[in-house]
Amino acid sequence: MRWRKTTLASMTERIVQMGLSSCNICGSTESLRVNRLPVILSIGGPFRAESDPKKDKESNILIMVGVVCDSCGHTQLFDSERIMPKGEAGIWVGEGDEPDE
Repeated sequence: MRWRKTTLASMTERIVQMGLSSCNICGSTESLRVNRLPVILSIGGPFRAESDPKKDKESNILIMVGVVCDSCGHTQLFDSERIMPKGEAGIWVGEGDEPDE
């Protein structure tokens, strides 16, 4: 699973528009990159099927965008729902290269 190329480019542009141009820790301006793999963040416990009696109705999974500094390793997370273009199928699931659209 990874971000589609067009979605990755759009989200990168949006993050830059919001003002992130250098690492908050080391100050590097050349080593920030948006990770091509989504970050799956479990909120309130592990994912469980609806039929599982241990399912917590308040738990959730968020799909986050990770911005990584290749110099110092600092990582920031952004909620993909807030920065992904509306109506876009943002994630490619499959083997090999993403098909041209």
